[in-house]
Amino acid sequence: MAIHPNTVDKYLEFKKVIRFKLQNKVGNYWTISTGQYGEVKNTNIEWKTAAPGELDFSKLRA
Repeated sequence: MAIHPNTVDKYLEFKKVIRFKLQNKVGNYWTISTGQYGEVKNTNIEWKTAAPGELDFSKLRA
């Protein structure tokens, strides 16, 4: 799937990105490791250490 850059600029807004790593697969599920997230400041992404409440992917909502 391709999305034209103008569509991204006009309709999407970046809020936060989470850096994660798939560690190993147990049955049908993966163990996920995370520790940093990035937020946009001006035109750069600033990476920060995640707080304990931000490490649980099941609590993330759009």
